[in-house]
Amino acid sequence: VRLSRPFLVNVRLSKAIPYGSRVTFRLPEGAPPSIIGDTVSVDWQLRASLSTPGELETCLVGRLAVVNSPEHCKADAYACPPFHTVMESVYEQCALTLSVPALRVRLGQGFEGVLTARIWRDLKVSTVRAVLECREQSGVKESNTTHSQVVLQRRALLRAGGVYQWPFRLHAPDRLLPSITLDETSVIWRVKGVLDRSLRTDLEVQHRIEVNCGNG
Repeated sequence: VRLSRPFLVNVRLSKAIPYGSRVTFRLPEGAPPSIIGDTVSVDWQLRASLSTPGELETCLVGRLAVVNSPEHCKADAYACPPFHTVMESVYEQCALTLSVPALRVRLGQGFEGVLTARIWRDLKVSTVRAVLECREQSGVKESNTTHSQVVLQRRALLRAGGVYQWPFRLHAPDRLLPSITLDETSVIWRVKGVLDRSLRTDLEVQHRIEVNCGNG
């Protein structure tokens, strides 16, 4: 299944000037739901492309969780929150998906998301966390700061074959820089879902979000 909509048409793009437009898709009836399995996989992806004379560039924007029916959403309000996008990281032990707002988040306001883990092998974790992080870069200088964090679970054994879901709420502090990308300066906000493991590499999934000023 492939759906396509124009984003910008016959536009001359200027350096360091952001462009934006809202595009709406409607999935056809009977479209297969998202599936992650050993023999069958249905992966819904959102991609953006830029076409210039003689060249076409395409990038993956995010992945979407498509469910069977509206009844599924009613039964589990966190399974498919409205206007959210989903990013996934796959490991030998599990697959982690992070659902965050597709629309812009305002400084000084809170927002909700969902972290989901599909477990292939038994997995011991010391903590499960959701984190809001900001990376600021100016020239060669770069800093990463955690501005909001919530512990979702402590010391757990996640069993193989299980699907675990943690809804969370994070807060974007006020009086900070909004998202911006220029030639040598950038402010990038990211939400992370982290499974901390003692004496082992942590497992995480992250998703970039757009944060703007409170009056924007």
